[in-house]
Amino acid sequence: MRLQRRFPPAASRGAHLFWASRRFISVSVAAVLVTATLVAIFARWTPQTRATPQAPAQPAYATTVSGTAYGADHTRMLSAATAAQWPQQQAIWCGVATVAAIAQYQQVTTATQQQVADYLSSDTAVSAWGTPAPATGYYGPAFKADISRDFGTDPRSLAAALTADINQPYHQAIVLATGYDASVALARDIVSSGQPVSVFVDHALHSVVVSAVFATSDPVANPGSITGFEVWDPAWNDPNTGIQSAEYEDVPLNTWLTSSLYWGQPYNVNTINGFTYDPDPAVGPYAFDTSTLPHQSHLWSGHYVYIRPDAAGSAMAGVSADWAENQSGELIKGWDNQIPSGYTGPTSLFEGLKVTLGETSPYALAFSARGSYDAAAAGSAPAAALAWTGTDTSHHLNTLISQDGLHYGSKLTLSDTSILNPAILVAPPAVAGGPNIVMIAWIGTDTGHSLNVMYDVYGQRLKLTLWHNSSALAPSLAWYQGQAWLAWTGTDAHHSLNIIALGPQGMTQGSQTILWTDPGASSSPQLIADTANNRMLLGWAQLTSKQYMVMASSDNSAWSQPATGQLNATSSSSPGLLAVLTPPAGAAPLYLAWTTPWGQLYLWRGSETQGWTEVQATQELSPYGTEMGYLGQSGERGDFVLAWSGTDSAHHLNVALIQM
Repeated sequence: MRLQRRFPPAASRGAHLFWASRRFISVSVAAVLVTATLVAIFARWTPQTRATPQAPAQPAYATTVSGTAYGADHTRMLSAATAAQWPQQQAIWCGVATVAAIAQYQQVTTATQQQVADYLSSDTAVSAWGTPAPATGYYGPAFKADISRDFGTDPRSLAAALTADINQPYHQAIVLATGYDASVALARDIVSSGQPVSVFVDHALHSVVVSAVFATSDPVANPGSITGFEVWDPAWNDPNTGIQSAEYEDVPLNTWLTSSLYWGQPYNVNTINGFTYDPDPAVGPYAFDTSTLPHQSHLWSGHYVYIRPDAAGSAMAGVSADWAENQSGELIKGWDNQIPSGYTGPTSLFEGLKVTLGETSPYALAFSARGSYDAAAAGSAPAAALAWTGTDTSHHLNTLISQDGLHYGSKLTLSDTSILNPAILVAPPAVAGGPNIVMIAWIGTDTGHSLNVMYDVYGQRLKLTLWHNSSALAPSLAWYQGQAWLAWTGTDAHHSLNIIALGPQGMTQGSQTILWTDPGASSSPQLIADTANNRMLLGWAQLTSKQYMVMASSDNSAWSQPATGQLNATSSSSPGLLAVLTPPAGAAPLYLAWTTPWGQLYLWRGSETQGWTEVQATQELSPYGTEMGYLGQSGERGDFVLAWSGTDSAHHLNVALIQM
């Protein structure tokens, strides 16, 4: 992001040598970085029908990247950089220089680096949330327009400067997904706007201008055709500050995605020698605060950030540059659900604080929170629970409980073992005023792989074995109309779906329904209570097509397609379904998480009136399915929890807050 000064003003020659060495090492590592992740990225590209492309700006020089340049005109960009008096004129002015050049490109002839810097230092540029006071361990804020204690310009200040200079709305675009997804979004915005864009690179230590995307066909209609970007470095003449040896370079996509000098790494806080150069906001609704859970979320750090010109008619066009949006132009709400006054546009699902537990499992993770189906459950304990099959030789079952969905304790390792991941359920207390009950269900290691249920794991541990029922896939548990329900995929040739009532203690087998779906299920089903609509929802992936299916029933006697309709999504893993009884204002009642064939987790939201809508990809990867739960609303905030097993070699368990 900026900030160009890579060391304090009084830095010694040794510091200069350190940075020069760091730069050399970064380039060397990037040059040899060929990873399985990149292979997976390219494998996921599938051709799409080519739409009529935007009129491409042909490069006025010999490009080293294949394809046509789409976006801003190269010759005009060269003139704009000259008019903006490039290179950057001060060590911390990389962001300033990008604003001046973009403004000049937009024919704002009064835009100079000094003019931009003067504006950012003025009272006029100050955010409605103020400027943070200096604090120990930070060099900034360098400008009054910053909302963080940044060493130079932060994303908010650049958005404000561009908005003021060009008289067009700009916002911080926070891409809540992978570097590849971020690159596709960046390419789309460059092509659709026809403008150069200010981008934070080098894990937030620098800002550059990206003026064009190279592609062998229309990069918007066919992202798989993207081959690289045209990148302008305002500090190309300074090896300790810049990242390129020339003012502009054609950067191949491979280099862009793997080199830490570009988007091989996301935005980072960059704490060096005890000083933090690029912190998250310190004032306003996005302020980072380690003392309370929702405010421990990072707005910028861990994501890919650029300054996005809003299209005419965008819901964000009338919103102050203080506010941030995701890659789809949806508002990112404040950590306590704040939104701008009068805003009625879409809001983003935002992944907040993430915790990677020390526990590992060879299978998927099971998660449950009572707040999703019981509005009165907020604050009751335990609020949430995890279950997993251990990596020990016998694969014993394990559980943990939590009150906030992120921090867990009271681990239990049961004597029971399983061949797959279990299911878990946080049920209402057996006695009024007592603790919530934790139930689990699993497939046994007996020769018949019988289904088992345990009621009150942290108390009586009552156990039921359904000897005549077995499954080759993990089961699912739900609480509906005062009793527990169990769902599983049968071992018959149809891979039928089975749902059975188990009574208030999970020990009494009631009516069983068999859904003879053909071609059947390829994954474990997900059974949840949709209390607001007095029904249960059952989700699964079909055996051959891998298409997600969702069915609904009010009594388990008849199942039918809900008004939400089916999803246009496929996966071989179990979906994570969530129905929220009383969602916060503006939030959807239904959510779904699914895992792509390459392991990336995607989030959807749904309603009876609007159906299912894909919201965004996350940065998270898992070899299995995922689960979700809701702990209830606290004040203005309502977050659900996403739980999954990671793709690291040990498959550590992960949980993260997702802001609705």
